[in-house]
Amino acid sequence: RVLFRSSDRITQVLYNEPVRVQGEAQKGFIKILTQDGIEGYISQDSFIEDMSSVEPDIHEYKLVVSDLSKNIMTHASNGTLMCKVMMNTVLYADVKREGVYRVYLPGGETGWIGSSGVIEVDPRGDVGKVQSRYFVGSLLLFVNATYLENGLTMDGISVNGAVYVASEINGVKMPRTAEEQAKVGESVEIKYDAVSGNIDLDCIEKGDIIFFRGKNTGDSSRTIDSMGVCTDKGVFLMLSSANTTVRLRTFDAEDEIFERIITIRRIFDTED
Repeated sequence: RVLFRSSDRITQVLYNEPVRVQGEAQKGFIKILTQDGIEGYISQDSFIEDMSSVEPDIHEYKLVVSDLSKNIMTHASNGTLMCKVMMNTVLYADVKREGVYRVYLPGGETGWIGSSGVIEVDPRGDVGKVQSRYFVGSLLLFVNATYLENGLTMDGISVNGAVYVASEINGVKMPRTAEEQAKVGESVEIKYDAVSGNIDLDCIEKGDIIFFRGKNTGDSSRTIDSMGVCTDKGVFLMLSSANTTVRLRTFDAEDEIFERIITIRRIFDTED
């Protein structure tokens, strides 16, 4: 569901995601607070007060969706589609059979989900942190996905949204906004070629996240205009130049974009 502040989309909340209600519903919208501290409004018809589907102590398994999407079906085999859930959706299950789990859904219903493309952890456990190549692999699933400002799913994604869900399913708690993401992890030292003065692209490793200021802004500006994630040397997952999709873009060391770096953050460990 979309989370708004006034008329701006500030993030989305995923299916079965618990939130804290901040006030009475007004004109079909209700004010909520997400678990990571974002306050805004969602439509009242997307909110359910029953918390049983997200209570860890009454379930046997916690499942985190690691595929782009997964179908929840009415039966373990030959069922009909109940709903589709997206990457980083958290579900709780009480029955595990070969290849499937029975999961609890908002509103008291149950359904069945295939075991491939989901991560099983203890009901109060967290996904273990992995190395950067797995993080990058998750991000690459969003290549050519339609851009949606602050979107979190394959149906509409932003770079900060992709970083958020891909980090979470690979074991790192991550804020949803670019401004907060720019504070996470370790700062990477930017190195330059002694002869050309251009950036040394070898200092940017796979999985590093780069935050850029806008064009025609002063060198001291800390306002984030765009961001990208390194997937290979000189290759970054970024918003397309037409602002329509998230795609892979390749740059040379002399490209002016590297003159606009605010910070580079390293979240995941790279391979030895």
